[in-house]
Amino acid sequence: MSSPTMNNTICTCRFGLLAPVLTTAILVIYPFVFAQPMLDPEQVLARSMQVEGMIDRVPVRLGDWYGEDVPVPTSAEQLLRPTAILSRRYSRIGLDGSLVLCIIHCSDVRDMIGHHPPQCYPNAGWLMESTETHQITIGEETLPLQAYRFQWHEMGIPVSSRFVFSCFMLPDGTASTSMGQLRETARGWSESTSGVAQLQIVIDGDISMEQARAWAVDILQSLPAEVFQVLGEGRLNSSNGGAA
Repeated sequence: MSSPTMNNTICTCRFGLLAPVLTTAILVIYPFVFAQPMLDPEQVLARSMQVEGMIDRVPVRLGDWYGEDVPVPTSAEQLLRPTAILSRRYSRIGLDGSLVLCIIHCSDVRDMIGHHPPQCYPNAGWLMESTETHQITIGEETLPLQAYRFQWHEMGIPVSSRFVFSCFMLPDGTASTSMGQLRETARGWSESTSGVAQLQIVIDGDISMEQARAWAVDILQSLPAEVFQVLGEGRLNSSNGGAA
């Protein structure tokens, strides 16, 4: 029987023989497994300027809606670090009804994780009552839209309602309502200079989901085609991913 000392010596010798091979393997594999490819700063800047220019050109008048810019909470801007953002309240001219349209773009996909209605609003005290997925037509394309209904309670009694419609525009041009799909995209965030965008429409009021949806669809269909072309980089593809 070999002694422990002899076994240790044998193992050490074997490791010594393998060390150069292992070192070479690590040096070859490391850049592919661990290194993150760097973003081209010029491409990032060009993409940011493209999105910012598009947002600046979103009309104040959209069909029967007239808009006025509203401030974005400082905490949201610090969390998201957006490259471009639109926050505008639109009201129907001569009619009841108003909503807030938000278009948010982040160069780093990871910054968008966490900015999701099922997370943001309950964290702020809203209770989610229901959610459902809609497919709406934008030009010749189909856009998935996740609808949420939240309620604000005081002393256990609901006192106000809020509807939120949202979807993500992913770097590959896919429109998705899935946070899971966004997280999957974030794993390879540095492979794309396109970033990610989120469309949100927020409607307050004691109205039905059908009425809120009609307003959301109306404002989205009134947006210039350039909005979807730029956010989807000219290749808007619908994904049926759920809101998970």
